[in-house]
Amino acid sequence: MQGTEIQFNPCAPMPINSVRAYLGMVVNQRYAGRARILQYRDRPDLVKAMPQNAPGPGNARVHYEAGQMLIGYSQDGREFRESLITTISFSEMQGNVVAGTTNIYAQHAPDGQLDFALGERLRNSMRAKKQWVDRWGQTTREASDRIAREQSMGITKWHNDRMAQINLKGANDRSQIRQQTLSEVSQIYSNTWKSTQETDDRIQRRTLEGIGEYNTYKDPASNTPVRATIHNDYVWRVGDGRYISTDNPNYAPVNGVQLERLP
Repeated sequence: MQGTEIQFNPCAPMPINSVRAYLGMVVNQRYAGRARILQYRDRPDLVKAMPQNAPGPGNARVHYEAGQMLIGYSQDGREFRESLITTISFSEMQGNVVAGTTNIYAQHAPDGQLDFALGERLRNSMRAKKQWVDRWGQTTREASDRIAREQSMGITKWHNDRMAQINLKGANDRSQIRQQTLSEVSQIYSNTWKSTQETDDRIQRRTLEGIGEYNTYKDPASNTPVRATIHNDYVWRVGDGRYISTDNPNYAPVNGVQLERLP
């Protein structure tokens, strides 16, 4: 039984922090909710029988708790009473708490016939054979080793899967960076070519304008170039569609549109 989750502890975590909670969990698991908890009491007399102030493995702080629970349930049409007694050791080290118990003493009888004194005598007289203790220890170690191996394999698999995800993401990121770089370089080349072409076209146009003694204007209505003599500074498109060139800065025909010279 483990009270708090320890990442590399082979025991499964359980939400247990007291003897009462542990016995209640056992009752629920055993009777699937059919049993009623009638009474619970602490058993300090059992705690006194345990080693006092004994350090646990790795100098862990160890203390014991003991308790007894009385439950009731129906079976084959009869009402029964059952007593459950256990002692739990709580070991605390580095903020983690591990709890464990070797056994639970259970005694049941029809309602009204449960002899608690007899149960105490039976519990006190019970002695475990060495062969059973050795077998129990071996089984416990084998189970612990198996769980530890499974957990280790799970951690290794998680690590490998995580590294594979990281590597895949890195490959995807690098691929996206390469694609973006190629796209940006291609755009740079395209912009450079376009700018060069525009510059060449502008130089060619200006050369022809100088030879022909005209300037080129843009008609915003038709979006077409319009040529006008270089001897006038203003060009207008009047209402009938004709173009008029003038030096008069105050000239403004009705419904006329002034054209802008191309750079």
